[in-house]
Amino acid sequence: AAARVRAVEPSTGPVAGGTFVNVTGEGFARRAAQLGYLACRFNASVAAAAWRAPAELHCVAPQHASGAVSVELTQNEQQHTADGVAYEYVHSLMHAVRPRAGPAHGGTLVELRGRGLRMPAARGLLCQFGAADAVGATRESDELVRCSTPPAATAAAGTVRVRVLHDDAVSAGGGADAGAGALAFTYRAPSAVRRVHPLVGGVAGGAVVTVYGTGLAGTSSASARCAFGGAAVPARQTMRGVLECTSPRPRAAGYVPLEVTADGHTYSAGGAQFEYLAAARVRAVEPSTGPVAGGTFVNV
Repeated sequence: AAARVRAVEPSTGPVAGGTFVNVTGEGFARRAAQLGYLACRFNASVAAAAWRAPAELHCVAPQHASGAVSVELTQNEQQHTADGVAYEYVHSLMHAVRPRAGPAHGGTLVELRGRGLRMPAARGLLCQFGAADAVGATRESDELVRCSTPPAATAAAGTVRVRVLHDDAVSAGGGADAGAGALAFTYRAPSAVRRVHPLVGGVAGGAVVTVYGTGLAGTSSASARCAFGGAAVPARQTMRGVLECTSPRPRAAGYVPLEVTADGHTYSAGGAQFEYLAAARVRAVEPSTGPVAGGTFVNV
């Protein structure tokens, strides 16, 4: 019987090619595949086809300019079907990653924003961070994809490329889109507090505390926090490895643990302490006068 192409899934893919396309129809001859004649044609671009059943075969979309093309089949390298089933090449670009950094152990929820992210989930949508294993992703719209970072491929912290994969093809962030669409994510070493200044503050709160530490690269002002005991307050990065925050009012005077987070979720666990002092009061000074040159010994 004459071969017919009825449908392709997915029906869209990146201009860089590489999308795994499932072609369904009828009359697909296994003998043509055995002879090496079976192939898909995306307009004028030919791609080898793998026979699966008389009504199903697989092929990988070749590189092509953006726009709709027809997918046809040949079983003798000469004659092709003429069913006009459409496949659209799209130029997907990613332009933002939020947040841009997270801990090396993974688990950071990341939003990838761009345009042209029309990717039906035929075989699943994935994110890949550097050489780490790809992880599942969800497409919220043509402009937004969400996924959680896997653990870094290497123990060392560093910056890696982020790619969106769909049907085994790079849909955004790499391949032909690597110029304008390349994105990066920084894996940080675990946050740790090395030094705190000052080490004490009043029970009224309000002390501006500077925290020096590691694993704070790429910290966002929206996610950075200092935790004084169980009370978390916003922090801002003043320079690499330095956060500044304001002590909150405690329940009572005494020592509390002081830890920091760069992503709003994972706090350090170094055991740094901050001491709240009871409110100080000055009642009297003796003597109460002295020379303008200074030097008077004053008892407070």
